[in-house]
Amino acid sequence: MQGCVMKKCLLVSALVLICSTVSHAGYLLYDFAQPWQYEEWQTADPATQRCFPSTRYAVEGANSLGFIGTRSDRKCLLTGLVWDNDWSHFEYVSLVITNPTSQTIPLTISMANEQGYLTWITLAPMSSKEYVVRIKFPKYARINNILTLNLQTEEPMDAEFYVDRIQLHKKGEEPKVDGEKKKRDVTGYPVPSITKQLDVQLKNQVVQNCKAIGGYFDGLKLDMPAARKALVDRASELQQAINKDALTQDQKIAILRESEQLTLSANRFVQIKQYASASKAQSADGFFLGFADSMVKVMPRDVKVDLDLLDEVSVSLAGNEEESVQLAVVPFAKDVKQVSVVASDLKDAKGNMIPAKQVEIDLVGFVKTHANSDRYPRYIGWYPEPLIANPKAVDVAVGDIQTWWIRVRALEDQKPGLYHGKLTVNSQSAKPKTIKLNVEVYDFNMPRTAPIPTAISYDAYKHPTTGGVDSEKWQKLKYKHADFLADYMLNFDSIYRGKEKLLDWDVLKYNADKGQLSAINLGYFYSSSDKRVAQYKPNYDKAKELGLLDYCYIYGLDEAGYNSYKTLEEAAQKFKKAYPEVMVMTTAQDHSYGFDGEAPTVTAWCPIINRYNPTLAQKAHKAGRRVWWYTCNWPKAPYPNVYIDYPAIDMRVLLGLFHAKYQPDGFLYFHTSIFGKTNDEGISTYPFTNWDPYNFVNTNGDGQLYCIDNQGMLVPTLRVENYRDGLEDLAYFMILQHQVKTYELQGGKETTWYRTARQLLDQPNELVKTRYQYTTNPDDVRDYRKALANAIQSSPIKDTNPWKNGLTIWGLEGRPKN
Repeated sequence: MQGCVMKKCLLVSALVLICSTVSHAGYLLYDFAQPWQYEEWQTADPATQRCFPSTRYAVEGANSLGFIGTRSDRKCLLTGLVWDNDWSHFEYVSLVITNPTSQTIPLTISMANEQGYLTWITLAPMSSKEYVVRIKFPKYARINNILTLNLQTEEPMDAEFYVDRIQLHKKGEEPKVDGEKKKRDVTGYPVPSITKQLDVQLKNQVVQNCKAIGGYFDGLKLDMPAARKALVDRASELQQAINKDALTQDQKIAILRESEQLTLSANRFVQIKQYASASKAQSADGFFLGFADSMVKVMPRDVKVDLDLLDEVSVSLAGNEEESVQLAVVPFAKDVKQVSVVASDLKDAKGNMIPAKQVEIDLVGFVKTHANSDRYPRYIGWYPEPLIANPKAVDVAVGDIQTWWIRVRALEDQKPGLYHGKLTVNSQSAKPKTIKLNVEVYDFNMPRTAPIPTAISYDAYKHPTTGGVDSEKWQKLKYKHADFLADYMLNFDSIYRGKEKLLDWDVLKYNADKGQLSAINLGYFYSSSDKRVAQYKPNYDKAKELGLLDYCYIYGLDEAGYNSYKTLEEAAQKFKKAYPEVMVMTTAQDHSYGFDGEAPTVTAWCPIINRYNPTLAQKAHKAGRRVWWYTCNWPKAPYPNVYIDYPAIDMRVLLGLFHAKYQPDGFLYFHTSIFGKTNDEGISTYPFTNWDPYNFVNTNGDGQLYCIDNQGMLVPTLRVENYRDGLEDLAYFMILQHQVKTYELQGGKETTWYRTARQLLDQPNELVKTRYQYTTNPDDVRDYRKALANAIQSSPIKDTNPWKNGLTIWGLEGRPKN
């Protein structure tokens, strides 16, 4: 196929109109009733994919076209060389597609001639729909010579689906329901006859999966009666659940998925038995202890885990830093009752102490996903997420793995050295188990804010549990929120600030006095009117009065296109005249950063991470502009992102190694507290919580980096811990970078330290090959961080504070003079 493929990304809109029927009038291309109709259908890889005549899920006659593909390095592709290629008289093509599996199958439907047209659909689990697709080509393209009709998965995956009744329709004759006014480019109509068939199949499959699990487990020959009982009991609960009345389709799919995951749980017991055998000293009590890095998600159910069986565990950190490790309790022979974990004081050889209160032990809570955040097939179920402070003792059942987050805090200017103490695991099921805890404190400090400028939104004050901004409860609570955000290097701020009164100067002054102020957005703009520009003057005057203008910026025209550049430039010119000290920032899509576009007065550009141009950013920086970057609900894998169902290390590498390699001037993230109506109650149960992670733009955790409890207190998450840890990794890099630069300015000689330091500053290029090829091994991050610390402490330059003159919204260099 020559020429470029036009792409239009559309999620299928499912019109479910009760008691309505879909009318049909069209030219039938395929009903798969005759053998010749299968001849021109092919797959991408006959070794792993096949298409075939089928008697299942037929709506036109007795047959359909089936497709089954197993995962390989190639996407699943079903291609039909259409026998009638002249589609010039038609407006739509329709086809019935049935997905009889429990997984979502993202597909592209493409029609190809010399140009081609492609659109996206998503096959919901256990669904059958007639998809009506508008035939859209450029006006100059010939549609009297359609070569192929293609169905292809978005990524390599296992896939099974069935196709029937492919028709062409003239305008006005396309399938539609009574009362439907406007046809979308892609519309999916449920097929009632097959939907009923799938519903019966779903229930039967759940029962079959549940009945089979006992025999499956016996075949593993594990001799673990408690594990077998746990699986069989869980299967019994699922059988009861699927027979309840008034279940929604989503609830039925969730039950089916859990019944299929029973075999995952059984296979995990193979791994658990191996761990138990290797940990004989602990396993006599029917459970063992394991450890995991903070960059790892220890899944509570179903999914195999990587644990270290240790008698002692070590943590290293700088002053004013927090580092963590996870402790796991893994039952295999019996449930473990009322488990809790405590820490002792830690002391060094000179008697210096890290008191037990600086070893915070949070219970890892879990949230349940119900769909994937992207088009890659991932585990759907319980994920580790909220970290519950001061938890009550909990029971841990056979089949579950419960983790505790051991967070060590070193105060600013903590005496460097090696500290020793212990962790104790108490329960009603066994004698206390103790593990040595070793902590190394480095001889330098972390900054009190993020090491680079950040612009990140927060509006948790809107949550029902806070009492509202005018309440007495909020007036006390807001300072706790401010401290929480500062602790995690986040902003008490909003890039979308609309109401002047929501800029709380009491909190901002509180943050400034504590040295934890990072950024102040005076307001959001979407026009260049004089009225809009004047609205920021009260905030500007107050910031000037308090001496905080160096922290101030104005943000607007979020992700705007070319048609908005004139407005952007007019606004920037007016802002420069009215508020000359204030940065004007935008995520508008001028990727020349003002050099070739129509908005040269804008002082800060912020492209998305995959469109950041390091070479042009350096040029812009020299011209007095700043070039930040951001991420949001896109780009998705293979790029790193913030989602709950992505690896934990993604967040740490994105904020640490990515910034060290590409060195943008700042980081923007659109929101951290979009909790959604389903979370109005706040977290009230644990460890398996009532928190819904899937409530914004069809992703798990996007726009919410932490949670909130039923008292209005912010709750940290595994992801926000890795966010902060990544920024602290970046701070290590920046300290060594500062020492090397100082050494060079002082005329330092070529020494072993200097050569080592230069190599370390170049190492992010090895750990991050590209923005979608980067290390996912926590050991790589740990080793690099340790090497940075060693180089910092052995440096002939003793200055370890590149932020000593302050970090403003403009960065370490301050506001440009031009």
